Amino acid sequence: MQVGRNFPWSTFGRKDPALVLAPDPLRGDLWLGFSRGGVVWFRDGQVRSSYSATDGLGSGAVNQLRFDTEGALWIAAEGGLSQLKNGRIATLTSMSGLPCDAVQWTMEYDAQSVWIMMPCGLVRVARSELDAWTGAADKTARTLRATVFDNSDGLRTLAVVGDYTPRVGKSGDGKLWFISPDGISVVDPLHLPFNKLSPPVHIEKVIADRKEYQGNLLGDAPSNPRLPPLLRELEIDYTALSLVAPEKIRFREKLEGWDHDWQDAGTRRQAFYGNLPPRNYRFRVMASNNSGVWNEAGTFLDFSIAPA
Repeated sequence: MQVGRNFPWSTFGRKDPALVLAPDPLRGDLWLGFSRGGVVWFRDGQVRSSYSATDGLGSGAVNQLRFDTEGALWIAAEGGLSQLKNGRIATLTSMSGLPCDAVQWTMEYDAQSVWIMMPCGLVRVARSELDAWTGAADKTARTLRATVFDNSDGLRTLAVVGDYTPRVGKSGDGKLWFISPDGISVVDPLHLPFNKLSPPVHIEKVIADRKEYQGNLLGDAPSNPRLPPLLRELEIDYTALSLVAPEKIRFREKLEGWDHDWQDAGTRRQAFYGNLPPRNYRFRVMASNNSGVWNEAGTFLDFSIAPA
């Protein structure tokens, strides 16, 4: 009597090995994620379907496969975090608001938040924020709001994922335990420090074709500068004040009449524009603190470019 069967990687049309696998809780079949990227749906000894970066999946090695409570498959890969649901793929990357691209693992926490481990930090995303993103018709136009914990918070993150599994666990007291480079790290999501103060935002100066229009010593923006015609390069420098982890301040900017929507500037503190047509403009910028609290009023600068 034959006890088991062996399926070589060629069965899946692959030469590289699978790093992770996950049983489908609804259908009972199996999903595999591979070291060179891509996932495969395997059932009754046959590959039923497969997905790769050409289908919109995050590129690179697959580090984790996880089914959520609604049956969607979340795929943590070197090139982003992908959701596969009803045959459709949506992928979160740094362009979507994550601090970097590579994802090592994810964990849903009491249906209130999702935790994402990345080489650049441990990321907390509210489940409502994630649902709003997955439900958006145009996901490229929506930026995720997330809170990042890193070395400045006493957290050790992983630059390289090891072979151990599972990579994260939740203890009975609600704490998250996970492997760090030199031991085990723990985070208590129920007792996180939270900075409620939104950072004030200031526009410092405007540089138009290398000529500087400086604000005053209080950090206020130049008053309605009238810029010369045929302007080729425009730079607007801004900043925000937060005494708690100022390196974690994030910005969003928008040039009304030019940008269709808010642009995620990350931690960058300059906006750049080229060859703007002559007319009146309003530049707006907002900032968030280390806990993800946004000063949505922000500040603005009115300026004009003269006609030739």
